[in-house]
Amino acid sequence: DVFTTSSPIEITPVIYLKNQGKLVQIDLGTYVHVKQFELGLWYRGVPFVSSAGGNEAVVGLIGYTKDAISIGFSHDILLSGISGFASGANEITFNYFFNSEKEGTLQKFLRKRGRLPCPRF
Repeated sequence: DVFTTSSPIEITPVIYLKNQGKLVQIDLGTYVHVKQFELGLWYRGVPFVSSAGGNEAVVGLIGYTKDAISIGFSHDILLSGISGFASGANEITFNYFFNSEKEGTLQKFLRKRGRLPCPRF
């Protein structure tokens, strides 16, 4: 399986930079993979900026994967000005990976080049 490594614990840092017009958003996060479990912690917003679109949320997530099925749960804790009107968001994710045993072109490429583990849910 291309998603399995020999290391018992994998840590994957992630940075997303989004820009549309004058709006900029940065997502900083880390996933910790331990066997079939995944934990994650994210910050969404623009650090050190208190104006609109500045600090938006902190997101925690947990997931479990077994064979071709994965399930995950995440919760957003709002940091922005709307936090007085909303308590955050919950998300439950269920995935089934079709043909997970069949190695495709992308999996062959990643196996040759090395890979960065990504969340499966």
